[in-house]
Amino acid sequence: MKESDTQGERSEPSEDYAEPFCEADREPEMRAAHAHFTERLHKAIDKGEWVPAELLEIGLGDTPARTIWRSLVSVGTYLPGRGTIVEESYLKGVEEGREEGRAEERAQMVLRVLEKRRIFTLARTRERITACPDTDVLDRWLDRAFTITDAEDLFAED
Repeated sequence: MKESDTQGERSEPSEDYAEPFCEADREPEMRAAHAHFTERLHKAIDKGEWVPAELLEIGLGDTPARTIWRSLVSVGTYLPGRGTIVEESYLKGVEEGREEGRAEERAQMVLRVLEKRRIFTLARTRERITACPDTDVLDRWLDRAFTITDAEDLFAED
């Protein structure tokens, strides 16, 4: 609201004037805007379009608003080096993928040693080896594969 320059009185606001959020109960408007934004965000994600959600998080900086944002957002893009929830999720997925890759590689090594040593391996034994996600266990089996005479002996102490 403006003060008149001459009389010190407040003039009436124009028809299109909206009070700032801090001076009015604008919750219905905020909820409507949030619902609209959320709907558009989900539609864009479903279409596979790039969404600027991560840029918004970066712009919020280290504030309570960013904490709230991180608790609300479960989707986004990946811009490296910014420490966003999307980046953390992406990097966690990359590490999990690497660990899965290591396990698959170890399993193939165990099977290859058994094959090269001409040790007969049942399908269920092959499946147990290839299904194992634990690289420490697979390392033990790989070590044993060099000395055993029967494939089932891989699992003797497990």
